[in-house]
Amino acid sequence: MTEEMKNQLSKVLEETIDPVTGLPVSDLHVVQGVKFNPVSERFLVYLDTERTSLGKCTCFFFLGKVEMEELILKALKKVFPSYNTGFSYLVEPG
Repeated sequence: MTEEMKNQLSKVLEETIDPVTGLPVSDLHVVQGVKFNPVSERFLVYLDTERTSLGKCTCFFFLGKVEMEELILKALKKVFPSYNTGFSYLVEPG
């Protein structure tokens, strides 16, 4: 991933506001990383909802994951319209 892409990703996360909390996605610490595969032209966004304060809320566990994915996907499509996006969740063992 180029530096320009990294900067654009950071900007997307800073400017995308979660409608429930009113906070930027970057401040929620839900996105733990993003990888880009240039061959498949695909982003893989790593989300960790369990270590955030949002993850401790049962309703976020069931409803918020899908809404957060849609929010991030929509924001990324504006900046990177030709790339696909997938999501992976980090899970604590045990």
